[in-house]
Amino acid sequence: MIFLTISLHVSKCFYFFYFHLDLTSNMTGQEDVLRALGCIVKMNIENIAEDCSACGILLSPSRGIILSHGSILTELCLKDKSLYSSLKHEHVIKGSDLHSSKFEVLIDDRWSTRFESTHPAPIARESSDNLSEPGRNTVTSASFIRVKCVLLYAFRNADFAKTLAKIMPDSNWTFTTDCSEDSTSEDSTSLQQHDMTDIDENNVCFNLLSYFLLLKIAPLSLNSQNNYLLSSLRPLLLKSHNCQIGDFAEIVATPFGSQNPLLFFNSFSRGVVCNVSGTQGCWILTDARCIPGSEGGPLFTGNDNQTRRLSGIIAASLCWKNKEWIGFSLACSLNSIYSALDFYMKAGRLKLWSESKDWIERNLLNGRSTLLSNTKNAPICKYVFILNCLYVRKRSLLSSTVAVRVGSTWGSGIIVDRDKGIILTCGHVVKDSHSFDVQIKPFQGSPRYKATLVYSSSGTFQKPYDIAILKCPQAVHSCPVYREPRICSPKLGERVFVVGHALFSTELDLQPSLCAGVIAKVVTFKGQSVMIQSTCAVHAGASGGPLLNTAGDLVGIVVCNTVDKGSNSSYPHINMSIPAVSVWPIVQSYLQTG
Repeated sequence: MIFLTISLHVSKCFYFFYFHLDLTSNMTGQEDVLRALGCIVKMNIENIAEDCSACGILLSPSRGIILSHGSILTELCLKDKSLYSSLKHEHVIKGSDLHSSKFEVLIDDRWSTRFESTHPAPIARESSDNLSEPGRNTVTSASFIRVKCVLLYAFRNADFAKTLAKIMPDSNWTFTTDCSEDSTSEDSTSLQQHDMTDIDENNVCFNLLSYFLLLKIAPLSLNSQNNYLLSSLRPLLLKSHNCQIGDFAEIVATPFGSQNPLLFFNSFSRGVVCNVSGTQGCWILTDARCIPGSEGGPLFTGNDNQTRRLSGIIAASLCWKNKEWIGFSLACSLNSIYSALDFYMKAGRLKLWSESKDWIERNLLNGRSTLLSNTKNAPICKYVFILNCLYVRKRSLLSSTVAVRVGSTWGSGIIVDRDKGIILTCGHVVKDSHSFDVQIKPFQGSPRYKATLVYSSSGTFQKPYDIAILKCPQAVHSCPVYREPRICSPKLGERVFVVGHALFSTELDLQPSLCAGVIAKVVTFKGQSVMIQSTCAVHAGASGGPLLNTAGDLVGIVVCNTVDKGSNSSYPHINMSIPAVSVWPIVQSYLQTG
């Protein structure tokens, strides 16, 4: 991949603070409803001092069915050779086989357990009010109760695993909390303590990405004072629906898991669905921020201002490509998980008692998903309206963004004139055009078309802007949907979106990714905009792609992100684009003169 960078010296502490600022537990309206379905799953392992934890989803509160993620089993797999062997051989893991482990769940205190002799009872009710004396400076957060639970099964989603191996192979990708060299040595020490030096922790983490846990607690009901939530939590059985690129995304999760739930319990994060792939849309990439420990948290998506769908479960909070943090979170679709459950149940490899089995077959395995309707008078934030405006145009926006490949490198481009087949991209994307053909791949599943390089600023230092103009009528005319771009001046603080073929090779035949942010700064010279800084996540391969506002207007052409020269670490959320209003006269001049 070709990618231009700007060098900066910045502190490494950026990661934590950037994450933390995007999470909040101060929620009202529908957000308060959504967090009722989030929980923390905690596992105590014999002879291991620290508890392991992950987040989870109350799939059926009235039946006490919880879904969580396999990352909680990492430490146990490093300690238990037989468990590690089961993981390597892709076996279903029975909860009854984990004799050295005990589980409990932390759930929203608006729930109460129904005491039945066949189910464990709650342990304790806790609130963050204990953190300080009551008063103006009291720290407040969500309250929760602790409930004992039983692990039924840990099972593998084969479709998700297959898609992961194709798009994010472990040869280039890691999903641990830290990919530094220091962490590698610490991991080695940890393995020696376990006397398991033959086990690769990265391999364990990668294999557990596609494992999910089914747990059982006592049946739950809402407290009497919270009955108002029933209308919003009542599952409405609708036709199955997978999320799409550009849908808004909302995550309810607890940063750092069970380490400090009094402060972080069921925090809220928002972004967009950046990309979707695989069978039943099993592989979901989102720019909604997550902290380690958030794995297993519910992902809600939607494309209008009326509904939220429980669409997925977080599988990885931090994703690293070649030891570079990419700023995206990874999720697996629930419909894909339900299909895996169906497969194991029909094969007799996963057996449940009748109550749970009947509910799963009726509600999960019949191709249906849960819908959360709005509470009456629940406020819908402006951000959702913004994404709704984008949704009606996103098909044309995605189809107007093409992949530009020169030799083994690639970038992005945007169609600016359908009749003449004109594509605008960055000059550095086509800098090797003297040695290789410039090829255009207009959409997913399409062939590549040879393009003609009409103009390029690459290698010409006198040129102020890094742009190139390509001509490829055959590729442009093959696009099923097209919208003539409108040019718009950048506005400080404006919500914007980047569309492009970042991170993933064009050989994978994915759709372009979309991510959201704001215009952080507009650099001007003699009253003219010359550079735009945005907070969208920008990576190699995005160069030449469009920077769009909420109306779908072209605000800029993406050029680069930033790199810390000292550590050689990239910062995808600090990036630069060329203002469209500044380069448009060049494009118009060519369009008029040919």
